[in-house]
Amino acid sequence: MNVGFPEALRGLSDAWLMRVSAPRRRAAIFLGVLVLVAALLVARGGTMRLRGLSLGVLAIFAGVTFFVRKRERDVWKNPKRALLRISVGMPELGARATRALSLLEHADGTSSDLAALHVARSVSAL
Repeated sequence: MNVGFPEALRGLSDAWLMRVSAPRRRAAIFLGVLVLVAALLVARGGTMRLRGLSLGVLAIFAGVTFFVRKRERDVWKNPKRALLRISVGMPELGARATRALSLLEHADGTSSDLAALHVARSVSAL
């Protein structure tokens, strides 16, 4: 999942994902069950209009779920977006780490070893 990540950021992003994945999964399951029960109760009305409405609500929920999961996967593929996601509570440290991460992208005479060290120190500050 973390292809192309600097090593320091990989550890931090894996720890973040481990921390938030279980509560996020429980919330998604709860929301899915809630939408399903509400759709079944509406469909219980018996008319084709209500059953179609229930089917539409379930289809929209499935589409939104697919979109959110795809967007989340895309966030964790991009190191800058992942870093911004992790550092949401510390904007100044996140901005500093993002600037340090940009050193790895530019080959304008910057030593790659020094840039990697700077990224590691910036990420460890988070």
